[in-house]
Amino acid sequence: MLPAAVLAQDVAQDVAQLARAYSDSPSTTTRAALSRFAATHSGKPAALALLAIGDPPSLRAARPALPELDDYIALLLANADLVASDFEAAGRDAESGLRRPSSPVEARLANAAAQAYSKLNQPADAVRILRAHYAALPQPDGDAALAAAFTAAGDPKSAAPYWTRIWLDFPAGTQAKDAEAALGSVSATPQALLSRASKLLDARDFVRARQEFAAIAAGPPSPERDLAAVRLGAADYRARKNAEALAYLATLQVPTPEADAERLYWLVAAASRLDRLDTIEESLASLARQYGQSSWRREALIVAGGEYFALNQPENYERVYWSCYQDFPSSPRAAYCHWRVAFSAYIHRRPDAADLLKAHVSLFPRSGSTPAALYFLARLTDSPDPYQQILRQFPNDYYAVLARGRLQLEAAPATFALRSGIFQPAPAARFRFERARLLETAALHDLAITELRFGGEHAEHPEAIGLELARLCSARDEFARGIRFLKRYASGYVYTPLTDAPREFWLLAYPLPYLEPLENYSEQQGLDPFMVAALVRQESEFDPQVISRAGAYGLTQVMPSTGRELSRSLGIRGFRTGMLTDPAVNLRLGTVYLKRLLTQLDGQWELALAAYNAGKTRAIAWQSRSEFREPAEYIESIPFPETHNYVKVVLRNADLYRRLYSKN
Repeated sequence: MLPAAVLAQDVAQDVAQLARAYSDSPSTTTRAALSRFAATHSGKPAALALLAIGDPPSLRAARPALPELDDYIALLLANADLVASDFEAAGRDAESGLRRPSSPVEARLANAAAQAYSKLNQPADAVRILRAHYAALPQPDGDAALAAAFTAAGDPKSAAPYWTRIWLDFPAGTQAKDAEAALGSVSATPQALLSRASKLLDARDFVRARQEFAAIAAGPPSPERDLAAVRLGAADYRARKNAEALAYLATLQVPTPEADAERLYWLVAAASRLDRLDTIEESLASLARQYGQSSWRREALIVAGGEYFALNQPENYERVYWSCYQDFPSSPRAAYCHWRVAFSAYIHRRPDAADLLKAHVSLFPRSGSTPAALYFLARLTDSPDPYQQILRQFPNDYYAVLARGRLQLEAAPATFALRSGIFQPAPAARFRFERARLLETAALHDLAITELRFGGEHAEHPEAIGLELARLCSARDEFARGIRFLKRYASGYVYTPLTDAPREFWLLAYPLPYLEPLENYSEQQGLDPFMVAALVRQESEFDPQVISRAGAYGLTQVMPSTGRELSRSLGIRGFRTGMLTDPAVNLRLGTVYLKRLLTQLDGQWELALAAYNAGKTRAIAWQSRSEFREPAEYIESIPFPETHNYVKVVLRNADLYRRLYSKN
C-alpha cells in the first residue's frame, strides 16, 4: 500500500489487487482489467497499472509518471528489449537507468547494457559500461562478463587478469571452467594455488581439492608445500575417511611450524571421530609443548573437549576446556570453554561451583551461557537477585521462563510499544519504503524486496527495514522469509522486552499460520498448540516446502520413512513423499510423532524435544550422564550443541507464543 500522500488507500488497494491477480494468473482477462483501470485513471494509479502490465509500450507510457522508479522501469524495459532482440533499445534503456546513484539494480542494468552491446558487436561499449560499474558487479559473474567483453574486443591480454581471478578465487563455480578454457594454463604463486585448493576443500569438492594439494605438495620445498601436504589429510578427514586421515597425518613430517601445528589439529579431529584418546592426548601435548599460542592448538582443545564431553569424562573435558580458557582468554570461544568448566563444577556439586558461576557472569556478561550461569547461581545460593538479572538482561531467554517460575511470577499480559525508535524509518529508509511500496503495488514483489535489502545492507536503519521486509513477505505468506529478514536485520530482538517493540514486530517474528490444522491436530493428540508452533518455527520457520539436507520434509520436518510408517498406522492410503509438503498432512503426522515420543518419555518435554532432534536412543542415553535434579540440568548436559540449543529455543519460543497469542 502506498503512502496516503502519494496515492489514496482505496485506489492503491484496487491497483494492488488487480496487479496481484495478473501476476499470479496472467491471462487476457486479468490483463484487460489492468488496462481498463489504466484507461479510467490518471497519474500514478494509471502508471502503476501500466507498470504491472509490463510490456514495453506500457512501461514507456508509465515511466514519466513514476520518476521514483526510473531505474527499475529502465531495467524492465531493457530486459524486455533483450527478449525482443531489440538490442539498440536495450542498450539505450539500460544506460538511461544507470543515471540514478545508489541504485539496487545498478549491476543488473550494467549487465543488460553490456549484453546488448555484445549482441550489437560493440564490445568496446560493453567494456566501457562494465568497467564504469565494476564495483557494483557481483562476482564472479562480473569478472566473467568483463573478460568476455575484452576477448570480443580483441584484447585477450586485458581479459587475462579477470579470467585468472575467477580461476583462483572461485574454483568451484561454473565460470572457472570458462576461465580455464580461455587461459589454457595459469601461472600463479604457491600461495595463490594453495588458496585455490583450500577453496575447493571448503566447497566440499574433495577429489579436486586433494588433486591440487597433491600437486603443490610435490613441488619444491616451501611453507606452501608443507601446508598442502597437511591438507591432503584434511581432505580425507572432511570426506569422512577418518582412518586414512589419521594414519597419514600420524606419520607425516613437515618442518614448517605453522604446517605442523595444523597437522596436529587435524590429527586431534580425526582421532576424536575414532575415539583414539591416546592420539588425542599425544597431539595435545605436542601442541602445548611446541605451539602453545597457536590458534590451531585452541581449536584442537575445543575439539578434544567436545570428544571428552560426549564421552562424559569430566576430569578430561574440564582439564582441556580450562586450558582453552586460560591460554586463550580473549578468544570468542573462551566463554564456552569457561562455561563447560563452571557447569561441570555445579552438576558435580563441587565447592568451587558458586565462585566459577560468579566469575562466568563477570567475565562474560553477554554470552549465550550467561543466563544459565545466573540461573544455576540462584539455585545454588537461594538468592532471587540472579533471577531478576536474567529477567532484566535476557527477557526472552529460556532461563527467563524458569526465572519467572522460581519467582512465582505470572507471565505478564503482552504489552507493546506504540512507537519504538529503532523501528521507525530514518529519512533514507523512508525513501526506500516508498519505492518498495510502489513496486509492491505493481506486484513487482522481488524488486520491492531488492530495494529494501539494499537499504538494509547499507545500514539505512536496518531494524525498520527488516520489519518492512517481513510485512511484505507476510502479505504473500512467505513466513520463513520474513522471519529470516528479522533475524538478519533486527538480530537483537531476542534481548528485547516485548514492551520495547511494536506488536506487529512480534507477530511477524513469531507468526502463527496454518492455525486451524495446527490447533486441530494438537488438540487431537493432547498437545499444547503453542509448543507445536514453537517446534514448527524452529524446524522449518513455517515453510511447508522446505527439505533439509538430511531429507526431512515440511513444517515439522518429517522423514519420508517416518511419514510412511505413520500413514500406515493412521490409515492414510496412497502415501507419497510429496504429501509431506501439504501443511495439513505434515502437521497431522508431525503431531502424532511428537505425541508418541512424549508418551514414551513419560511426558518429559525436554527429553521429547531432544529425541525429536537427535533421536530417542540418544535422548535416553543422555539421562545417565548425571543425577539431574531438574530438567535444565539435563539440557545443559546434552553433548550435541545443535540439540542443546534446539531444546532451549523451542521451549523459549513456546513461552513467547503463549504470551503473544494466549487469550487467558
